[in-house]
Amino acid sequence: MPLDYTDDELVAINQALLPGGKGWDDDLVVGIRTKIKNYYLVGDFYQCCYCASIFNGVHRISIDVEHILPKGRFRSITFDELNVNVACKKCNLTSKGQKTDFVVDLVAMGTDYYRSEHYKFIHPNLDIYTDHLVIVTNRVGNKYLNKYVIKTQDKGAYTYNYFKLKDFEIDTFNRAQGISEKSVLSEKFSNYLRQSLLTVLSKL
Repeated sequence: MPLDYTDDELVAINQALLPGGKGWDDDLVVGIRTKIKNYYLVGDFYQCCYCASIFNGVHRISIDVEHILPKGRFRSITFDELNVNVACKKCNLTSKGQKTDFVVDLVAMGTDYYRSEHYKFIHPNLDIYTDHLVIVTNRVGNKYLNKYVIKTQDKGAYTYNYFKLKDFEIDTFNRAQGISEKSVLSEKFSNYLRQSLLTVLSKL
C-alpha cells in the first residue's frame, strides 16, 4: 500500500517547501513526519534500511526518518515516498549524514532519482536487500552470532563497507573457543571457502 497524502497534507507540504518555509522542520508537517515514520514501522519485523538491525523493542525516538538523498540538497523530494525510510542513528548520522558520494554520477542522474543503477549502495526502496546482503544470526544462551554475507561485489560489498557493517558483527561462539578474530569461521579456511559456507548457512 503506497504512502498516500491527503489533499490537506499536500497543501501543507507545498507550503513548507516554498521559499521561506522550513521544509521538513516546518510546524505544518509535524503530523506528516509522524505518518511517514508510522508507514515504515508497521508489521512484526521492521528494521534499519541500511544495516537491517531489528527495531522491535527500540524506542521510537532512537529511530530516524531517513532521507536517502539528503533533504538539504534535494529539497523538492523531501516527502517523496521513494526517498524516505527509517534508519538507526549510527547509519543515518555517523555513516551517511548529508553525503552524496554513494550516487554514481550526480550530473547523469539529474532529476531521474529513482533508478537503482544511480546508487552504489543498496537503495532501501529500489533494491531488494537480500539480493545483495544476508544476515546470518544465531543465539544460544549467552552465545551470539551476527554476520553479514556479501552476495554481490558491487552493491553488497559497497553497502557493507560504506556503513561499516563489520561493527555490527558479533561472534561470541568463536571468542568462547579462544578465537580472537571476529570471523565466523576459523582463519585456517580460505576467504572463498568461508564465504561459500556462510552463503550456505544463510539459506538454511
